This record gives sequence, structure tokens and C-alpha cells, in this order.
Amino acid sequence: MKLSLPPLILHYSLALTLPLSSLSTPTPIPQQNYPLSLISEFPTPQTFENIAVQSTGNLLLTSTTSPTLFQVSPFSNNNNNNKSTPIAQIPETQGLLGIVELEENIFYIASSNITTNGSVPGSNNIWRVDLRSVTDNSVERGEVSLIANIPTAGTLNGMSRLSPYDSKTLLIADSINGQILTLNVKTGSYSVFINDPILHNTPSGLQVAVDGIHVHDEWLFFTNLNQGIFGRFPLSLTNDSVVGPAEVIVSNTPGDDFVVSGGGNRAWIAMNGHGMVVEVDILKRESRVVVQSGYLEAAAAVAVGRTRFDESSLYVASGGIVGNGSVEEGIVARIDLPYQM
Repeated sequence: MKLSLPPLILHYSLALTLPLSSLSTPTPIPQQNYPLSLISEFPTPQTFENIAVQSTGNLLLTSTTSPTLFQVSPFSNNNNNNKSTPIAQIPETQGLLGIVELEENIFYIASSNITTNGSVPGSNNIWRVDLRSVTDNSVERGEVSLIANIPTAGTLNGMSRLSPYDSKTLLIADSINGQILTLNVKTGSYSVFINDPILHNTPSGLQVAVDGIHVHDEWLFFTNLNQGIFGRFPLSLTNDSVVGPAEVIVSNTPGDDFVVSGGGNRAWIAMNGHGMVVEVDILKRESRVVVQSGYLEAAAAVAVGRTRFDESSLYVASGGIVGNGSVEEGIVARIDLPYQM
């Protein structure tokens, strides 16, 4: 049986005729449904790719089918409910992927022109978006500048800062080449940070390898969608290097992007193409489905709220199934955890 879903149902699908049997399915695990609510639904873009949370609580969203950075307020009122604000426009690109904040309201975004065979050669860029002059209800847009073009990249994807005390170093996943790059945003210089088989693609399955990456304390966590792995590398933040082999935390979990809890003991993974979010107990190396919904069919990224009103809530960037069974609406959803973070 062939996939009847459009290419973005599975990230930026590289194989429109990929058989369902080639997608590894999470092992059956105890399921507990946490409360799920919709923040916003959008006819365009049809799906969101990544999400970041500003200190104000507003959400920033990227899409592989749009050069626009969108802002959404998760706090409903008569003025902003179900509205998105185009807050920045990235030139010379068709779509946006990873996003990370290095300084207050200064974000870095990966852009690429995605096709069914990967990215158009030479289209992988990293941009700086300065939102310091943009306020709620402001007509101003963020100031955009190009930091680096990375012609050797396959497809740039998830991103992370190296350290909470480092405002110049980005880590970037290359999902086609199966590498993690490091980029100095002050100079634009970049190099391969990790090239390890655990980050690579295998010959079978969807050719999206290392996907989400996030540093927490002295661990670099990652997903490999192709291999179905959620794992981590030990880091030395003293000399900015990997100091040991990767550890597999859970397998048979073909996840997209994710978020790690503040205490570093849990993670929540967006299961793009499976319509679910999986919670991982990092210490016990166990996982379970905590939300499953058609609204999460193209769930691609998860973020934690940053205000006292939503510090125990997760926000999911997704696309939802509507009517005819295809992904037709961009979705921003909230999951309320039954415990304090």
C-alpha cells in the first residue's frame, strides 16, 4: 500500500511513494492521553515545521512551504484568537526549518528549498532574525540578515545552541548527510561537529536521518528518524567537544523534533506521520504515547511554555487531517501535562 498523504505528512517527504511498511512503527507501549487543545488552525501553510517560544510566551513557527516566520499568541482573547502574524520574511527561499534563540529576541533560522529528492543544491542558509523592535500589535517586522550559506549541506534541519552561556555557536542537523554541524554566527564559519553512523541514513526507509537536536546540560540529545532512535552524546562544554560514544535512550521511535524537560529527566517527541506525541523517561529509558490525534498527523516539533501560565504545557507544531484524509491545515496545539515540570 502506498502513502495517500501529501509530501509534508512525513516531514518534507523525500519519497512520495514510500510504502507504509518501510516506516518503523513505535513498539506498543502503555498509553495515557494528556489533555490536548487547539491553539490555532490555518489553511495556509498546510503544516508547520518547527516552533520556538519567546520570553513573552508568544510562539514562532516555521514551515517548509513558506518563507514567512509566523507569530501566534497561545493566550486566547477577542483580539488575537486564531490569528497569526507574519513577523519576518526570509528572502531567496521557499521554506524554513529549524529555529533557535541565542540572545533575547534574536533568533536563527535554517532555510532550504525542499523537493521530493531533498534540497536544491546551494539553497541551505542560516539567517539571523532580530525581533527586539517588534512588539505585540506592532506593524514592524523583524530585521533579517544572512549569516551563512552552506553549499555542502544536504538539508539543514533542527538546531540548538551549544550552551546557555554561548551566544555565538549553533549546532545544526544535516538530515541528508547524517551530520551535526557547528556554526559561529559572528563569523559565519562552519564545520562538521559530529559525523557518526548513529546519525546516518540506512539504505531503507525515509531518507531523513538526524533530525531534532537539543543540548541539555552536558548532553547533546538527538533523534534519527530513519533509524528510529532517540539518543544522546556526552559533551564537554569546557572545550566544546564530544567526549564519548552515543547512547541509545529508546529505539523503534522514528521521531521528528522534540523538547527536553528543564530537569533533563523527560523528553517529548513529535511523531510525524504517526499522529502522536511520545513521552520518554530518560533515566528509565522507557517511552509511552501520551497524546494521539488526527490534529497531530504531521506533528513535527514540540516546545515548552515560558510563562507562569503555561510552564507545564507543551506546544506542538503540526498539520492536521481534515475531511478527505489529507493534511490540509496548519495546526498549533497545546498539551497540558498532569504534573509540574
